Amino acid sequence: QTKPDTGTSQPAVVKAPADSPTGGPERTWGDFSDKCAYIFKYISKEIGPVAMNVLEKALDEVRPRLAPPLQSLELRADGRVDLKPFPVAALNSLPSDGRRAFHDVLSDILVAEVLAVKKTLGNDHEAAVVRGLERIGEAS
Repeated sequence: QTKPDTGTSQPAVVKAPADSPTGGPERTWGDFSDKCAYIFKYISKEIGPVAMNVLEKALDEVRPRLAPPLQSLELRADGRVDLKPFPVAALNSLPSDGRRAFHDVLSDILVAEVLAVKKTLGNDHEAAVVRGLERIGEAS
């Protein structure tokens, strides 16, 4: 396990959780949601109510790169991302290449949020968030 290189302007590598054999795509979505909530909680503790605006701006930067059905994403009050009207249950019917593309979308969203932390709070906070994200979903 390596620590992120916080001495560069490159964003840290943040991966969406892989499908687990026991949970599949729905579990992946749950872990992703937990990671988004963690980022929101972390940044909120540091900068207060403006955290919602910071993360919404980060999502707005990612939105144009998403497929049209996913562009309707919204940030909930707890920091989780809603992909309306995309039902989470529909993830189970995605072919493997569709799942891979969906993982890429989740990773893009997480990277945008971590980069927002870095821009707002600095490299040390970015590294702390990445370490925290690595622990989410591991014990499940």
